[in-house]
Amino acid sequence: MKNDNLKIMIKMVLNHFFIITTILLFVFGIANVIFHFDNPEFGRLPFTFPLEVIAVSFPCACCSFCYYSKTEYSKNSFLIRCLVQFILLIGIVGGEGLLFGWINGISDFLVVFSIFLIVYIIVWVSTIRIDKKNSDMINKALHNVKEKENKILTTNKNKKRY
Repeated sequence: MKNDNLKIMIKMVLNHFFIITTILLFVFGIANVIFHFDNPEFGRLPFTFPLEVIAVSFPCACCSFCYYSKTEYSKNSFLIRCLVQFILLIGIVGGEGLLFGWINGISDFLVVFSIFLIVYIIVWVSTIRIDKKNSDMINKALHNVKEKENKILTTNKNKKRY
């Protein structure tokens, strides 16, 4: 059972990595096109940009391990984990933003932070939807198994009467 939790967390980290990377590339791609039409010299992304996105996405996805626990945790513990993850994410995005030259002042930080919030919200919403879809599938499968068991029990009871 312990390994199952870890496998689930690794799967979640990989899912978050791909979601974050896709969203970032999409958002920056759209922004680059908009800036290009506004001013062709402004907004050009460096050729290393996709690698920079990956360099940010992976550590951010790894912050999902804040939710790893061998036991269930309380609502307060969940909120604290959310806060810790959020602070770690801001640190990673801010630190790598400085490293890669995305942030050169407060206005740059506000733009990067806005994009960060958009991505953060989208990842949360998609994770909730994926988890809801998975739990609905599991519940449906359990309901089908229960119906089959009830049919078998009913059939067996009817056979014993004769």
